[in-house]
Amino acid sequence: IRQFFSDIPVKDESSERVQVLRIKGRQFPVEVVHEPRPVPDIQDALLKRIFKIHLEEPLPGDILAFLTGQEEIESAQKLIEEYASTLASNVPKIKVCPLYGQLTMEGQRDAFLPVKVSFTRKIVLATNIAETSVTVPGVRYVVDCGKAKVKKYRPRLGMESLLAKVISKSSALQRTGRAGREGPGKCFRLYTESTFETFQDADLPEILRNDVLGAVLTMKARGIHDVLAFPLMDTPGTESIEKALLHLHYLGALADDGAITPAGEKMARFPLPAPYGAVLLAAAKPEFDCVIEAIDIVSCITAGDDIFLQLQSEEAQEQAGALRKEIQRREGDIITYLTTMQRYTGENADRTDWCKQRKINLRNIRQALNIRRQLRGMCLKEKLLAEAPPPDPQPFTPIDPERADMILKCFMRGFAMKTAMLAPDGSYVTIQGKHVVAIHPASVLHGQKKEAIMFLEHVFTNKNYAKKVSAIRANWIVEAMESRY
Repeated sequence: IRQFFSDIPVKDESSERVQVLRIKGRQFPVEVVHEPRPVPDIQDALLKRIFKIHLEEPLPGDILAFLTGQEEIESAQKLIEEYASTLASNVPKIKVCPLYGQLTMEGQRDAFLPVKVSFTRKIVLATNIAETSVTVPGVRYVVDCGKAKVKKYRPRLGMESLLAKVISKSSALQRTGRAGREGPGKCFRLYTESTFETFQDADLPEILRNDVLGAVLTMKARGIHDVLAFPLMDTPGTESIEKALLHLHYLGALADDGAITPAGEKMARFPLPAPYGAVLLAAAKPEFDCVIEAIDIVSCITAGDDIFLQLQSEEAQEQAGALRKEIQRREGDIITYLTTMQRYTGENADRTDWCKQRKINLRNIRQALNIRRQLRGMCLKEKLLAEAPPPDPQPFTPIDPERADMILKCFMRGFAMKTAMLAPDGSYVTIQGKHVVAIHPASVLHGQKKEAIMFLEHVFTNKNYAKKVSAIRANWIVEAMESRY
């Protein structure tokens, strides 16, 4: 930072351009233990280390183990609880607490509360959200797998990847520090010291990992015409910026000469990714006239993680499956989000219980309600809405298929490039890039074959997935492309 600001001229040459303040953090000593040799199976090594700590280290002292994701955490939890049932009576009992972003608030709370049962050790299995965001009290022992799932946008493919990557030295030190918050602790790293030395010093800055579409639109709206020449602290690749400029031109946010359009200025004022801003602007046009519905859908999608909790066990799927069917729509995920928001806001009894029964993330649906309120106010201000919508609760009326098609056509204005056609072999091939994609298991349309699909997210995890998917007609893609020009 000091180096970046050193080129900025100052009136008084004798004064420092940047003052750096160093504040010493308070922390207890932490003993770091590396593996003597590389481990062949991280999950197996992590479980063995947890069992060894539990049998050899004294109480009090809880364990915080870092894993890469929900699936790995739930698998480890099951194995640890099976092991706990075999412990002798003179060995402390075990309470396993998962901690990841998609977990309900009630589920996350257990990780932060002291164990009520005496002679019991708490084992928290967490993703990297426990690295810096929160402090789990009572932790004296940390087990670090040395990996984390990192989301990275790939401009050439127009998609994101979410893969387990080696962490940085900075992240490893943050994880180590979790053991020394309340007293002396130990950190057990499941990698060798020589492997640690090969880690990058710090994580890649977010602007170099994310799609820069929003950043470029903001710069254009602030009067920065030549965004490629702007001296950002960490400059994204030229290809990323050029792709963003082309995408914004397609959305109607930029004119042919690269100047921002009135529509682009409106998009920049919305606290939303540009394609969703384009959808709201399209929704106000007389041929669509579906601003209220578009706001409900966009609110659900932009409320953080998915409002629907991922159900891993068959028992949970059976319990919620029947009740979820009443909000699921054959048109796909977009109209399902709309139906969910309409049902939730129309619920005049106990909204909390309604969400619990259907395994809907209460925190995210409440956040969606806040976003909905904000977007309604902004659309009134921007004259996309002629008058304020009636207050909740409103009686629920299922949307008819013709109206659903009109809403999906409206979303095509922002996401026509994220479409795929059904190939003769039964796979889906994207219009842009000709990539084979599979419908994500969390989608309402998973396992179904449609003529064409539109998806709002494109992510590579263990395979190429289309997420938030809706069924469309092939001729809609042509109409959306032609309407742009």
